[in-house]
Amino acid sequence: NLIEDAVALLPEEMRRFLKGDMDILYGYSDIKMTTDSWKKSVIGRDSLIRKCNRISVATSEVLAEDLGVTVQYVLDVSLSAATPDPFNDVLRSATQDFLDKGNLGTYKIDYPGFRGISLDEAVDNLYALRKYDKKSVYPEMVKATADIWTAVWTKNGGKCTPMPHKIVRRP
Repeated sequence: NLIEDAVALLPEEMRRFLKGDMDILYGYSDIKMTTDSWKKSVIGRDSLIRKCNRISVATSEVLAEDLGVTVQYVLDVSLSAATPDPFNDVLRSATQDFLDKGNLGTYKIDYPGFRGISLDEAVDNLYALRKYDKKSVYPEMVKATADIWTAVWTKNGGKCTPMPHKIVRRP
């Protein structure tokens, strides 16, 4: 799943910090599919950056809660259309497909480790995913999530030893 894969890509120091509060991270990452998705507005880039800038690493519980909330934003942004879609048809269809099927196929994630990018750059990379085919965006979504979470961690003084990771999942 998205959270498990993203956490696997985080720096060891951050994983250790969050280890005891993974249930909080999962609990706050409640992915919602509403029947009135046409009313939904996808968070804007600047709003997402402001929300991420307010994330605290004061305690692992608070960090896990705040990161969990970002999961819905990551999904909404990466599964939304790159072109105007006033009724969110692409988002609705892609989200429903994601929730129904998850990632039942084989996928591979090659992650070079966190490259020290800024939070702004990490969020820009997430928004670039809107151009991807929604059926193959998952590996990039995982990397974007790990980059955003690690950028928040390092911005708040967290240590980060970049390590490359490879994930291969088969059904």
